Amino acid sequence: MWEESESRASALRAELAALRESVQQGATERLMMDTHNTQLKDTLARSESSQAELSIMITKLRSEESTLRDSLAKMSSINESLAQDKAQLNSVIAQLEEERGGLLSRQREAELEKLTIRDELVRSEQDRLELDSARLALHQSLQEMELARAGLETELQTAQADRVKLQDRITQLIGQVSGLEAELASLRGEGERQSAALEEVGQGRAELVRERAGLLVQLTASERENASLTEELAAFRTEREALETSLFELQQQINLMESQREQQESENQSLRLRTDTITGELKRLRAEREQVVCEMEKQKEALKDALSAVQQEAQRAQRTALSDHQEELQRLANQKEALRCSLEAEHQGALRRLQEHQEEQRSRLQEERDRLQEELRCLQRDCDQRLLQAETDKQQALSVKDLEAAVLSEKLSTLQAELSTAAVELEKLNRETAAFKDQERVHNR
Repeated sequence: MWEESESRASALRAELAALRESVQQGATERLMMDTHNTQLKDTLARSESSQAELSIMITKLRSEESTLRDSLAKMSSINESLAQDKAQLNSVIAQLEEERGGLLSRQREAELEKLTIRDELVRSEQDRLELDSARLALHQSLQEMELARAGLETELQTAQADRVKLQDRITQLIGQVSGLEAELASLRGEGERQSAALEEVGQGRAELVRERAGLLVQLTASERENASLTEELAAFRTEREALETSLFELQQQINLMESQREQQESENQSLRLRTDTITGELKRLRAEREQVVCEMEKQKEALKDALSAVQQEAQRAQRTALSDHQEELQRLANQKEALRCSLEAEHQGALRRLQEHQEEQRSRLQEERDRLQEELRCLQRDCDQRLLQAETDKQQALSVKDLEAAVLSEKLSTLQAELSTAAVELEKLNRETAAFKDQERVHNR
């Protein structure tokens, strides 16, 4: 019987080891999911860096626009040549508008890429939910096994209650039952450790879900940043329209100055001097404008190169991420199917072995209960006989005690009489002593 219990315990330990291996495989899958999340985070970081570069570009354009606005403020006192400068500035603004249109199209492409990545994340989350449901089914089957084992433990506890009544007389049977209890306790400990491992896997899945939610929040924040960039571009367009309005007002002022110059022909000498001064200032401003236009062209080329590099890097990262994600999804689907098949087979085998073990335990416990009841009846008869013998011995002992009590009572009466006699003699001796002391005092006087 002990060897059979050990063999059953070994089989259960083997099953627990197989289940522990499946839990370790789940932990490995979790590590692979973490790696995939890291790759997605890197892709998101690259997208955020490209958005930061776009923000820097818009800041540079704003600074360039501010420079142009300063130049227009300086040119408010110049005559008809401002019209040509206005035409050139309009052409530059048109080029900037074209560049902004290109930037907006790239932003829309980036948003489409983000939507594609989000769809991939949703599909990956669905696959994980399917894996979690499979593990939940396995956990439920394990709970059913634990309930069946609890039924066996209840029956064993009933048998143990019977053994407790006979514990002082049948020590050999108690030793066997204690061995079985230790074996069941070890099996229960293995089941509890397995449940703890499954709970850790569930917690790991919950952490992965939270990380996915964090990534979705980051994507939403990125979309909000893109919307803010679009609003800034709209504000930039509004400022450009305001500049055109100011240029028109300046043109009107120039026309007014021209009419005033015609009305002041009498001051030709002073006007010639002012004209020479204005001509020198105009040459200087034209030289500054040409320098600003050259710098803007260089910056525009640099921006085009940077945008092209960023776009190529984003496309390459997107292709790499999508390819890796597809491979990961296929591998996870294959692993999920294999894990499901193996878990179903292990579950069926474990249930079958558990049912056989339960039947064996029930039959063995029934036989042991019958044998214990027979021994209990024998012990009850023996106990009744011993109780009768003990009652007889007790009556005899009480008779002996009564005799001894009578003898002691007589001795006590004798001692009390002797004590009374001694007390009388002591009183007499005390009186004689007192009289003798009185005589001595009288004699001494």
